[in-house]
Amino acid sequence: MAEDRYAFVAGVLVRWGWLLDLMLRRPRRRVVRVFGERGAASVLDACCGSGTLSAYLAGRGMAVTGIDASPSMLALARTRAPGVAFTKADLTRLETEAAFDGAVIGFALHEMPDPLRQRVWAGMKRAVKPGG
Repeated sequence: MAEDRYAFVAGVLVRWGWLLDLMLRRPRRRVVRVFGERGAASVLDACCGSGTLSAYLAGRGMAVTGIDASPSMLALARTRAPGVAFTKADLTRLETEAAFDGAVIGFALHEMPDPLRQRVWAGMKRAVKPGG
């Protein structure tokens, strides 16, 4: 079984996530506003982490699906955004029909080598409806 390399981070965010949200509240609200202005009803939150952005999106009435590879982060996300569908998945292998009006990713691409980043982008593009 693979090690959950984000277990420690999830533990820290249980206690200090409010501080991270305080620092990121404005850009998160901007993301929500852009999706709202574009009429997005369904959003894929790729590499959703602790689920805070998912909660913001769901709070504006959007149907959100959060995907992450870390069981620890998903467990935390489920407590923060109970109305969101969270799934453990490897985004580089995401095989889905174009089901979402939009997709967002934050705090993940910088950790990936370029070939992996390209596969993540490709998976996100496949998940978004034409024009999304």
